[in-house]
Amino acid sequence: MKTSKAVILAGGRGFRMNPLTEVIPKALIPIDGVPILLHQLRQLERLGVKEVLILTGYLADSIEKFCNTLSLSLVIKCVPSNPSNSQSERLIYSREEIGDHFLLIYCDNLVKSDEKIMQLLTSKGVMTFLIEPREEGNIQIRNNN
Repeated sequence: MKTSKAVILAGGRGFRMNPLTEVIPKALIPIDGVPILLHQLRQLERLGVKEVLILTGYLADSIEKFCNTLSLSLVIKCVPSNPSNSQSERLIYSREEIGDHFLLIYCDNLVKSDEKIMQLLTSKGVMTFLIEPREEGNIQIRNNN
């Protein structure tokens, strides 16, 4: 495996998921009763990733407290930043800690296929992207829940 470190961007406010994200960060929104972040962390653990940096911002304390309750074989470190920082600013400010080889994941984008992620982890290319077609677009909370 070429890459054994993952970086999860989990600092945004999740405006499209209001009112849920007024009290819970989008990384902790449950899918089938399990926070999306936990789905991602379990998947990374299955794939042999050793270290995960979670770049937080909005409601950073909630994400860190959640991660401190987990019993996974991953080394998980939350790196807080100003909630108004952009995704690229979070990456730039954490560059030394991140290093040069890592898998970048958005906390609100769950890729179901372990095989697709494994292809990225073992890729020999300088940079590789995974674009996954979806039947529907972004998650949106409707008035009828």
